[in-house]
Amino acid sequence: MKTLRVLWLAKEDVFTYRVNPPDEKFQKTKQNFLRKIAMLFDPMGFPAPYVIRAKILLQEMWTSGLDWDDPLDQSQARQAKKWFEEFTVLSEVSSSLPALELRC
Repeated sequence: MKTLRVLWLAKEDVFTYRVNPPDEKFQKTKQNFLRKIAMLFDPMGFPAPYVIRAKILLQEMWTSGLDWDDPLDQSQARQAKKWFEEFTVLSEVSSSLPALELRC
């Protein structure tokens, strides 16, 4: 079962992610970078350590005064490229929720 890119493998009872890295034509702008970050629905926080790096980079883009459609500077483009290269690793991440014990 799948919802918002979070995939539940029922037989193994684990959650995993299905992601698509950007293609070669992807223009590295603040707007496009934010668009890719927003595609990662993270209701339970499993990929949070990965996503937080992208949010920090986006914050740097904002503080540098970069406009929405301006190309990223060399340092930001390099960091974005590295983040996108690791993007496919998310499909290898899986996690199961611990069994909840109900006490009365």
